[in-house]
Amino acid sequence: MNQKQSLVILVLFLVINLPLISALEISNVRTTNIEPTSAAIRWETDQPANSFVNYGLSKESLQTLGDANAVQNHVISLTSLQPATSYLYSVRSAETINDHEGNLYTFTTPGPDTTAPAITAEIPAFLQGTRLGFRGKTEAGAQVRLFINDQEVGTTALPLPPGEIISTLPETEFSFSDILLRQNELNTVRLEATDRVGNVGSMETQIFADISKPLITLTDLPVFSSQTEITLKATFSENVSYDLSNGEQKVVSGSGTSLETKVSLQEGENALTLVVRDQAGWEASEKIRITADTQPPQVTAEIDRGREYYEGRAKSSIHGTTEPGAEVLLFVYRPILGTDLHPAFDRVWAQTTADEKGEFVFEEVEFDKEPLNLIRLEPKEVPSGLVDTTVFNTQQIAGQQEQTRYVFIIVKDQAGRGNLWRDTITLHTCTSSSFDFTISEITQFHAPFRLNPQLMDDGRETIQAVFNLTYRGSGVAKRDIGSGLELDPAFRITGVEFEKACVPGSEKDDKLKLGCQLLPSGRPSRQLDNGIKTAWYINYNLQSSQELSEQKEDFWNEFKKRQIVFPLKVKVNFQNRQADGTYTETKTSSMCTDLGYYIDIPIDSKDLLPDFLVEKGLPAIDYTIEKIDLVLPYIETGIKIAGVGCISSFLGRMAVRWARLFTGKMEAFASSTAGATLPEEKKCPFDQSSLFLESTIDGWKANWGAIQQNPTTALRTKDGTPIKTVEELEEYKMEEKCPHTAAMWKAEAVLDQAYKWTCDRVFCRAVPAGWTASKEKEEVDTVILKQSQCAAVSKGIPLTEVKNCQEQVKQAGSLQTTSLASTLVAAGDFTCYRLNDRLYTIDPADKETYAGKNLVKMKLVSQLGPSLQQALN
Repeated sequence: MNQKQSLVILVLFLVINLPLISALEISNVRTTNIEPTSAAIRWETDQPANSFVNYGLSKESLQTLGDANAVQNHVISLTSLQPATSYLYSVRSAETINDHEGNLYTFTTPGPDTTAPAITAEIPAFLQGTRLGFRGKTEAGAQVRLFINDQEVGTTALPLPPGEIISTLPETEFSFSDILLRQNELNTVRLEATDRVGNVGSMETQIFADISKPLITLTDLPVFSSQTEITLKATFSENVSYDLSNGEQKVVSGSGTSLETKVSLQEGENALTLVVRDQAGWEASEKIRITADTQPPQVTAEIDRGREYYEGRAKSSIHGTTEPGAEVLLFVYRPILGTDLHPAFDRVWAQTTADEKGEFVFEEVEFDKEPLNLIRLEPKEVPSGLVDTTVFNTQQIAGQQEQTRYVFIIVKDQAGRGNLWRDTITLHTCTSSSFDFTISEITQFHAPFRLNPQLMDDGRETIQAVFNLTYRGSGVAKRDIGSGLELDPAFRITGVEFEKACVPGSEKDDKLKLGCQLLPSGRPSRQLDNGIKTAWYINYNLQSSQELSEQKEDFWNEFKKRQIVFPLKVKVNFQNRQADGTYTETKTSSMCTDLGYYIDIPIDSKDLLPDFLVEKGLPAIDYTIEKIDLVLPYIETGIKIAGVGCISSFLGRMAVRWARLFTGKMEAFASSTAGATLPEEKKCPFDQSSLFLESTIDGWKANWGAIQQNPTTALRTKDGTPIKTVEELEEYKMEEKCPHTAAMWKAEAVLDQAYKWTCDRVFCRAVPAGWTASKEKEEVDTVILKQSQCAAVSKGIPLTEVKNCQEQVKQAGSLQTTSLASTLVAAGDFTCYRLNDRLYTIDPADKETYAGKNLVKMKLVSQLGPSLQQALN
């Protein structure tokens, strides 16, 4: 190989291996964590390599510190340095040196730290409550301790940021929370901050832990005031800031322990609000409502049915308005015979209170009838307009057929001021001072029987009535001396007037409104008498009702329109005959009456009953009634026989019962006196409750296997010993020990059966049906249960929850206990549900099947009832 070939091979080898032998690069050389006696030198390389630092006070006195581990992020910690000293250094990794281009890197250690760290915190002077929480700031890296009343209650350490000189560390925030203070007293709070070199800084303050709101004490203020200004005085339990406002308007603001200020009031309700706040932030308030009433209340009223009435119908409600909350008193006065009345306004007909809108109402006031108990309530202030009020006596109006009622309404507001409203009503009298005639309607001549709506709409309907006048006066009739026959009556009727007894207010009376609209005014259309004018026939042509009935299609079908009342007043003018044959001056007897007529509303029967029911139903009903009439005599005879049997069996049963009791005592006495001639087990005992008839014992024998299998129904003696064999039952036969008493028992049973058979039929008592005699009890109970479910089938039958079901099964005697009951009782407490005398529950094996479902299958646990043991004992 010549020289040229060797050179080419060398160049190729260098080109191929150039990445493997390229020089290592050092970057980001820096000094961190500089402290008075220590520092950290850091740098990075592009390849893993070892770490070395040459450092010292001068270039000639550098010393080396290194780490042989190959890394890319390099750090060498320098210790035992001198404070406040400048150092030179360079770094080396592998064979590469970075000396800052020959100038070396430098850093200077800080001098010793002798400055205490500053500490600040936001701690209020007053605290609402006893739990303190706050934030503060101090030097980074310091440890902060908290003292409350010289006791340390907390500490926290602040982190130190890397790469900084300790003398320029920033402030870092710290916090404490949920620190408990002593309530209602000053607490001393001290904070201490210790930096990394042991310098200590502190701060101290005091805080008052306030646990209660400030108390407000107000002087008495009126609820109602007749003034436009009041003085408000208040004291506070501590120094507070306060704000007083009237509605939305601020009155006064300030601070201190008391308040006294004048408050201007507006007419009506004033809502004063006093709000106080203490230095801890607690807030308390008082709301005061004062109604300023400087003007007397105004009152307006209206009598609903007008100011004119007929006697006996003088009834109307009175509506009015006044000041809200005012007391409203109603007075009604009428003239007194021969005396002018000066009302004292000390007896109230009615009273009420105006509502929040100022509205009031007196319901259905009867102006011609005083209340049974007039309320003795005199207004504090009678308005001046009523002081000299006079109600004139009846002598001034004695000759009139009208009377006057004086209506007064006095209102009294809550401040005591009063005002009045007055009015008068006219009362048309139905009766007169003379009662010589009684006027009565003869109803059998009342016509038509029903009014025709079509004729009424056309104005062609008429009404007729007949009145009879009966004389009861003191006149003297002229009689024939011989025969005693009356030649001239004791009276002479000069005229009879029939008039419409309606007033403008009748249009507001539901009973009279329609009749007053249809009855024409003036005399009847036709008026006839019987010659001596003691009987009168009248006829009225009614006015058309078309305008009324057109307002509504079903006008005549409304219930209150089915009867129309026409009010009339009848006046009889007459003279009494005196003994000398002359007549007195003309007198008047009067009476008010109502003519009532029903409206004939045609009804189509097909709208009420279907044809088949009319055609088939009525004959079927007639046939049924005919057969009932046929068998009714036999039923009555059977009832009488059953009644006699009931009484006889009752008396017979009572007699046999007393005989049985007597026989039982005497037979026991005779048995006890027999002495040794009769064994003890054969004697008839005085207590015969443990003996049973042979028929009962035979029934137990027939079911002996089922009884013995169930421990709850097993038979026992009186001392609790189980009866294990059928033969032992023979010892309890009454026929063997007390044969005479047993015979009386059987006789009483026969009479008792007769008593039930007869008396149950006489008194219609429910008794078991005949088919139940051959059925098991469970089958009978099933039928009874189905019958009880009929009424509740659509919504279910409620079950009663039984919490301690195991106790019910254990303690209560049972005639039927399932195997499920024994399993549940053995398992412990369980819940069941009761229906009548049966207990049901959910089988534990079915709970997963029915989980989350609304419909659950219940299983029988037990049927409650007396056990055979209870019957035996």
